[in-house]
Amino acid sequence: MGNNTTSELKKRVTEDNKLYQRFGKKLEQEHKGEFVAISRDGAVIVSKSDIEVLQKALEQFGSGNFAFRRIGYKAIGKWRQVNCSLVKIIHTLKYNLR
Repeated sequence: MGNNTTSELKKRVTEDNKLYQRFGKKLEQEHKGEFVAISRDGAVIVSKSDIEVLQKALEQFGSGNFAFRRIGYKAIGKWRQVNCSLVKIIHTLKYNLR
């Protein structure tokens, strides 16, 4: 991974962390363990199903325009990589099935 890509990734992680702190943190007491997608303007989608949240977020916010987390849990690199792959798969399937 090149320095530019690494720099962009770090910037995105920082932005996602800020979105979660601002809009997701307050969901922890009522929705801990569920999944949330948070748009850049603070709109949220919450569900117990990660697939459902990702599908709705892709439809409503567009690919790359939201932070995705499990509520009440720290995001870790491996989790982010798995979910980035999942978003790509869902996005591909959605448009190939049309």
